[in-house]
Amino acid sequence: MGRSPSGECKCREFADEIFNLVREKYTELAGCSSLLHARHKGLAGIVMTRGLDLRQAQVVALSTGTKCINGEYMSDQGLVVNDCHAEITTRRALLRFLYSQLELHLSKRKEDWEQSIFVQHKDSCLRLRENILFHMYISTSPCGDARVNSPYEITSDWQSNRHLVKKFHSHLRTKIESGEGTLPVKTTGPVQTWDGVLQGEQLITMSCTDKISRWNVLGLQGALLSHFVEPVYLYSLSVGSLRHTGHFSRMMNHRQEIVGPLPTCYRHNQPLLSGLSRDDCRQQGKSVCLSVNWTAGDSQLEVLNASTGKRWDSGALSRLCKLALFARWIRLYRKLVVRGTSQSGTSLLYCEAKQAAGTYQTVKLQWLKGLQEAGLGTWVRKPPEQENFAVTV
Repeated sequence: MGRSPSGECKCREFADEIFNLVREKYTELAGCSSLLHARHKGLAGIVMTRGLDLRQAQVVALSTGTKCINGEYMSDQGLVVNDCHAEITTRRALLRFLYSQLELHLSKRKEDWEQSIFVQHKDSCLRLRENILFHMYISTSPCGDARVNSPYEITSDWQSNRHLVKKFHSHLRTKIESGEGTLPVKTTGPVQTWDGVLQGEQLITMSCTDKISRWNVLGLQGALLSHFVEPVYLYSLSVGSLRHTGHFSRMMNHRQEIVGPLPTCYRHNQPLLSGLSRDDCRQQGKSVCLSVNWTAGDSQLEVLNASTGKRWDSGALSRLCKLALFARWIRLYRKLVVRGTSQSGTSLLYCEAKQAAGTYQTVKLQWLKGLQEAGLGTWVRKPPEQENFAVTV
């Protein structure tokens, strides 16, 4: 059922407010830096509210970027950020916020754990406080199926290619290394190998549309945090320009329908999708190979070279890389899971820690199987060698 005109207007007003909060925070952090303002095409942010009261709204994560790492810079030690598209790094920045909130919850100081957005649940798992909501803003429609069928993509060749466009509705798509745009995935997708990529084969990365639709089933928290917390979902998603929210919504709903019943705590999440009252101004020209990120509590933006997945200035590790986030997970694992036992958790490989999130992995396989059986393509995984690392804390 479609929204009424008044309901549509209220949604756009709310989306406008989310956009304003993200834009103002980015402007405040970027200051007068010409480097950061140099034709960034993608800006994304996540705003946290308590209920729908925007007076207490807080920007908790933001990022810019439109590029992915070059295959030659892949790391088997978790040292790089593979995907620097704004919505993807914003979600990684949110993970840092969730870690900090979990650390507050474990504090011995009452004033700390009372401020945490997490509360203890009866089955010992943590969950968000009842009124905590997350809203994502993306300056342009996410790459992949959500964008392919937007009006701005339709050209004079559309009529002749209409059957192809229709054939690949809702289809999984992959980003093109060192390029722009996406390509549909075959029913039986290619297998990426470590040696193949390092010897020059293009590194394949799933589109942002596909990753967002995955978050709507598995949650934003990912496999590692699923050891500690119930799934965390988006309440709303606002798109600034190049959007076709009608198609986006239909595609998301179609993918939800093929999943089937889910275990307790997981759900077929359908965030409120909306555009702005007027298009966010999209910068023209080729975007630079920069990506910045910030999480609530950081003193400044971190600037990454999206081609290498490391810091722009020094080549040092990003605070968003797998190794950095895994180190935080290990510290929590010691406190929440192995406290009082002889285990430390430090011997676990990154891939083993992810696979040990049993329910999460079951839901993930169920979703991927549903996509494949519906003829929407096979999710293309990165070479497994990139997750076979441990960390010493």
